[in-house]
Amino acid sequence: MLGDEFDVQMGAIHGEKFPLEKQGSGSRRTALWTILKLLADKGIKAKKGTKSQHENLGSNSSHILLLDEPEVSLHPLAIANARDVLYSLPDSQNWQIMIATHSPNFIDLTKDNTTIIRVEKNIENSIETTTLFSPEQTKLDENDKENLKLMNLFDSHISHAFFGGKILIVEGDTEYSAFNYIRQRETEIGNQNYHNLNIIRARGKVTVASMMKVLNHFKNKYYVLHDSDTPKCQSRKLNKQLSCAKNKVYDIVEINNPAWTNNSKIQDQMGENCKVISSLINFEHAYFSETISSNKPENSINKIKSDPQKYILIKQLLDSILDLEDAELPDGALEWSDISELEQSIPNIQFEEESEPA
Repeated sequence: MLGDEFDVQMGAIHGEKFPLEKQGSGSRRTALWTILKLLADKGIKAKKGTKSQHENLGSNSSHILLLDEPEVSLHPLAIANARDVLYSLPDSQNWQIMIATHSPNFIDLTKDNTTIIRVEKNIENSIETTTLFSPEQTKLDENDKENLKLMNLFDSHISHAFFGGKILIVEGDTEYSAFNYIRQRETEIGNQNYHNLNIIRARGKVTVASMMKVLNHFKNKYYVLHDSDTPKCQSRKLNKQLSCAKNKVYDIVEINNPAWTNNSKIQDQMGENCKVISSLINFEHAYFSETISSNKPENSINKIKSDPQKYILIKQLLDSILDLEDAELPDGALEWSDISELEQSIPNIQFEEESEPA
């Protein structure tokens, strides 16, 4: 493509440079995209059979770049950089990028120009394609985009949901850790019920609803486990009259719980293709009869490892969510479709959750 007209070398700024052919395959692939973009933007194409191997094409209105598995041979950090470069090309309005990938890291739902098509074999061994996501269909608002952007920062594994299998959205690290421990232990003894299970951490209830909005365009059923929280909660409010620079005094006040309002957002996204389960109050309170404010995942794992009955309980919860082996939901879990069902389940539980200081 370059011929004798160009000599490409790569290296550190103000450091040693080495020819492109001496670089690793990942560096060479990245250089290839860059060179293609420069040639295309300048209206130049490769030409064989003459001394000069390139010719001017003049101004071009559009370009299409087709890439097969651009993640191959790239360092994990380089994958994120390559993704951002490829997403930036269509910003000039004369590039279209089409990628075939096995890497969830190349998916960014916060970009307006993202369309995701899954290619898979059906039970008849024929190839099927399904458009899983497109901005025009999903119509994410700015809050949804911000939520998904934060999810990408916290946990890139969210994009595993686009690669098939059963999808279970959980609210936080505690459920994620507990269910993965169950899956690992059961797999070790030959239980294959969870081999195609993708557990997605939403990192908060408000993001659960945004992820549901995306998954509602899938054909497959998905599952959700979230905390119900309480309609009211306690908060500490600074008492300015009694406080001084060295001594802060707080009053305990009751407020409307902001987390409770997110239940309505989850309800708005419910449909026939999802099953939504709520842990009454939260995961620890529902299944371990306690509440803690720190080290929740470690505490959960220790409970399951040290108490066989707790192991059975959490496995029953997971199996019942996934509709496996006729398992029934344990006490503390509620399948719901209307927020009134949550409201009727909460009053008999004497529990107050204290928020961070105001």
